[in-house]
Amino acid sequence: MSLSINANTSLPILSIGIYPKTEADQEKLTHGLQRLAAEDPTFQFEPNFQSGQTILSGMDELHLDIIIDRLKCEFEVEADIFAPQVV
Repeated sequence: MSLSINANTSLPILSIGIYPKTEADQEKLTHGLQRLAAEDPTFQFEPNFQSGQTILSGMDELHLDIIIDRLKCEFEVEADIFAPQVV
């Protein structure tokens, strides 16, 4: 018997909100999120038009911490991060 895990079927279970500090950060955030989502099928994001935040969803807190760190370091995004929520 063999057990295989297909990452494409994994659904995110934790979400956080991110809000860019400037308009320039919004552009960098959008670019960074598109690149990161293309690399990682377990990571998803969507805008929340009511709050102005972008909701990031991933597998756990560490996963989202890595996404945030990459956005800050690789894409030079300055943003406010809001509390994690289980989805």
